[in-house]
Amino acid sequence: MPRPKILKRSVAANPAIKSEIPVKKSTPEKTGKRKINEKENSAARNLTEKLEDEMEHMAFEDESVTMAQSAIENYFMQGKSANERMNTAKARRGRRAGNPEEDEEDDDTVSKMITEFTKCDLPSLRDYISDKNSSKFEKQLENLEEKEFPKWMIYLASGFNILLHGIGSKRQILTDFEKELSQYTYLRVDARKDGLNMKALLNAINENMNLNCPVKRSQTTISWARAIKRKMHGQQLILLIDNIEAPDWRNDQEALCELLENRESVKLIATVDHINSTFIWNSRQVASLFFVHITVNTFEIPLQELMTGDSRLLGLDSRSNQSVHTMSSLDAFWKSLASNSQKLFRLFFQMYFDAKKPVKFWDLFNAAKDDFIASTDSALRTQLVEFKDHRVLKWTRGDDGNDQLSGIVELKLVTEFLESKNMPLDEKRDE
Repeated sequence: MPRPKILKRSVAANPAIKSEIPVKKSTPEKTGKRKINEKENSAARNLTEKLEDEMEHMAFEDESVTMAQSAIENYFMQGKSANERMNTAKARRGRRAGNPEEDEEDDDTVSKMITEFTKCDLPSLRDYISDKNSSKFEKQLENLEEKEFPKWMIYLASGFNILLHGIGSKRQILTDFEKELSQYTYLRVDARKDGLNMKALLNAINENMNLNCPVKRSQTTISWARAIKRKMHGQQLILLIDNIEAPDWRNDQEALCELLENRESVKLIATVDHINSTFIWNSRQVASLFFVHITVNTFEIPLQELMTGDSRLLGLDSRSNQSVHTMSSLDAFWKSLASNSQKLFRLFFQMYFDAKKPVKFWDLFNAAKDDFIASTDSALRTQLVEFKDHRVLKWTRGDDGNDQLSGIVELKLVTEFLESKNMPLDEKRDE
């Protein structure tokens, strides 16, 4: 009997049976790339949706908001786009790095334009302001003397300090208030004058009150003020300070607070003009100063403040100020000069006031050489540098590229000073 044939089932027909053929698996690298691509695609879809939402929102944005944004951008960009400003900055940086002489020439051109624009007849301006009618201010002063000055004395006696602020000059108010202090020891300080700072004030207090407390070597201003405060025990001093917010005083307010800590010995009445002047004190210093803030609007033109300030409109700056020097300061400078330098001082101002314009360096050198003041240009430059450092003259460059010198001391002051030294200027300058 024949045996039945056994049919073998194929692997495809029975999926339960495992195939001996190995299945090709995906490598980890391809799996990672696939995940990264999926993340990038999802991020791109999210960004596209967000941009579409923003565009739809901007399409319905209020016009006023857009105008405000454009105005703000125009303010900070100074009317230029960001690309224009970046290109300008790159060009400027490249010019400075490549050729510094061009930058110096540009600065000289700008300074010349400013000099031409800011020419001002200061004596005429001073006379005009002095001749202004001040009848209203005089009535205000009379009212202050009758009603306010007694209150101020009570404030000082009670341990408070006084800070006067308001529109207009307040110098005359302090001058009139000095009459109320005739029976007391007081010291008037003009903080805007060059060289007057906290150290000068402490030195004046030490000398005038015979405290015998000089500054020690490597001693700070704060520690010196603390030592003077101890020495003043049992004595009394009233300080009157004009423009206490002056630049030379802003960094020494801690020493001033240390000096005023003894409220029984030292009292203060000061004036301020700047609108942000109280920012020079921090909260702790304000608490220790015990200020009574009094508003006094005089509406008087601050003539002295203008002349001692840094007004470029008037052609003034801290380095070339016409009101810096006095007879005493010129006398101290004169004593430090050699005889040839004294002759050069007179020769320069003679040529300057005769010509009524800046003196060229080589013209001055030829005149000094004829008078046997200087034999070489280097010797003359050395002498003129000393004049420049003491703010007697300023050094500029003329249109022809040569150095020129301008005096920054008034004619009247120079004339009176040289006459006191028996070296008067020649009369031909008035022709």
